[in-house]
Amino acid sequence: MSNENNRLIVKSNKLIEASYRLTLNEQRVLLAGISQIDSRNSLEENMTFEVHAQDIQDLVGLEDNKNIYRALKAASEKLYERTVLIDDPDPSNPAITKRKTRWISSIDYIPGEGRLVMIFSAGIIPYLSSLTSSFTKYKLTHIARFESVYSIRMYEMFSQWSGVGRFEITLDEFRERLQVQNLYKRVTDLKKRVIDPGVKEIIWCNRMKRSDTIIARFITSFASRHEP
Repeated sequence: MSNENNRLIVKSNKLIEASYRLTLNEQRVLLAGISQIDSRNSLEENMTFEVHAQDIQDLVGLEDNKNIYRALKAASEKLYERTVLIDDPDPSNPAITKRKTRWISSIDYIPGEGRLVMIFSAGIIPYLSSLTSSFTKYKLTHIARFESVYSIRMYEMFSQWSGVGRFEITLDEFRERLQVQNLYKRVTDLKKRVIDPGVKEIIWCNRMKRSDTIIARFITSFASRHEP
């Protein structure tokens, strides 16, 4: 992956706020592909994107390329089935309140070469290209070393509101975005398994301006709520 330090992730805010679940390796593969898109221009539906094991290895900083090869292959086997649920996807048609779409329309893993070739789905392309407003962007390297997929999602949520300095979300909305409604019903479990690890990773990476203010408000909001 050339110029990896300059690779940007740019997503429509609709996608930042969407509901989906991915494994950490699936997220890394998708983001490596998204970082190759010029979000200012249109994107053809049949355009292919290659992700190499070396790309992921360089970003994550792992020395064992065998694990990277296995991770890439595992991601390719499941990624086609992953879907994303987007709220109010079409402002011109308010009757459509939710849209379910795949991330990709096809994916090929090339055995022995440690690379995969994928095509983003027609349903997801409008949220990754021709973006002129209401989008969030950050450098791919800012999340590359995260070890929790929740950290990536939280970082994106914080980034969306970094210019405002305040981020608020209800527990139900937060769970729905991460699709953990049935996993962490108690606030204590949600904080222990999702929020606290995510916050620690984001602070440790220390990439975001005013992150302390945003995170403090976020944690305070959660701490002030109680569930049985």
